[in-house]
Amino acid sequence: MSTNTWLSSLFPIPPGHRPCAARHPGATGRRITGIPVLTLLALCHMHFPSEAFAQSWVRTPAPTLAWASVAASADGTKLIAVAENESEGSVYTSADSGVTWTRTNAPPALWKSVACSADGMTIVIAASGNPNGPVYTSPDGGQTWNMADIPVSSWSAAASSADGQRLVVASYSYPEAPIYTSQDSGKTWTQSPIIPYGWTSIASSADGLRLVVVSNSYPDGPTYTSGDGGTTWLQSPLPASSWMSVASSADGLRLAAVSNAYPDGPVYTSSNGGSEWTKRDATADNYSAVACSADGLRLVAATALINGQRGLMYQSTNGGESWTTSDAPARVWRGVALSADGRVQVAAAEGDGIFIRRILPPRLNGMTRLTTGLMQLQISGGPADRIAVMASSDLETWVDIGVASETTAGTYRFTDAASGSHGFRFYTLK
Repeated sequence: MSTNTWLSSLFPIPPGHRPCAARHPGATGRRITGIPVLTLLALCHMHFPSEAFAQSWVRTPAPTLAWASVAASADGTKLIAVAENESEGSVYTSADSGVTWTRTNAPPALWKSVACSADGMTIVIAASGNPNGPVYTSPDGGQTWNMADIPVSSWSAAASSADGQRLVVASYSYPEAPIYTSQDSGKTWTQSPIIPYGWTSIASSADGLRLVVVSNSYPDGPTYTSGDGGTTWLQSPLPASSWMSVASSADGLRLAAVSNAYPDGPVYTSSNGGSEWTKRDATADNYSAVACSADGLRLVAATALINGQRGLMYQSTNGGESWTTSDAPARVWRGVALSADGRVQVAAAEGDGIFIRRILPPRLNGMTRLTTGLMQLQISGGPADRIAVMASSDLETWVDIGVASETTAGTYRFTDAASGSHGFRFYTLK
């Protein structure tokens, strides 16, 4: 029996991890039922595909279309992209992180937005139609489609809860500019009571109860939040701007909003569900889309045309506190989506293709006891990554104990300040 096998039988290994065992220096090699027990164990993410990870943005085989939006399942394997094309089908899906794409039988339309459940099976797509666009849903990953029983409009935004039960769509068609919600995966819909504006983007928490919607209506472009799935709304104190996109963490507390009001092009974030906002020191640009990981710490913001130049991509690994320019090619970026861990990043370029970037998962390479008696973890990962370290004494309750420091590109260290006071210490990297 392998070490991994008996460890799995003795301890509840968390899903999405694999045991990487290392003997604590000076360990006595105690045994349970004749099997050596290691006094220190590290658990690392087990997403290590055979092919090399693409640390840089690469174009997928998706066709060249007027791509407008893209969505991703929680694990980043299922992707859905929509384009504004009334002459032929323009809704595509991928079940292998963009390696191959399939055109669905969704009807041609000026598809503007797409959202999906965490498993990628429940999909909602919304068309602008200028002004008569439909909304369609799919319960089976795009195999079949059903037209939503709501009025046609210039639909501009869509969002979904993690289980796909709660869906929401918003319209840019002022003065009506309706918002509709569904609690049964799109079988029935209810118009939400909200003051109409030209809504541009909407985001949802994992449970579908916390919603945030933004507008670029001149001159005030307000933002509203809801804590009950759209039954009631409260105007948020986010300053008025030409807001183009908003993203939400799984708990609905961490939010990010981007504007195309050049030269300011502000980026704001919130850590309390929109009660307060902070303007971030991000590059002033013509922002078109933003997406975040489930914890809200990994962010990708995309831009479009500005001063005749094609857009860039920016990224943050600390919830928007600092930003760096991504290596994405200059394109007219219209949509961006992230997997739950933020390590699979997908972007849609208007008049071009669908691009993907996969960040190398962290790996524990070794551990060293320092002269102070503390344990230091040696970790490898993608350059300029954020690698959080969590610890547990029973493999059930995990505590975030800090972030590894990058010593050289792709090489990290972390010293556990509390390791000397624990007989057993288990770690996981994320």
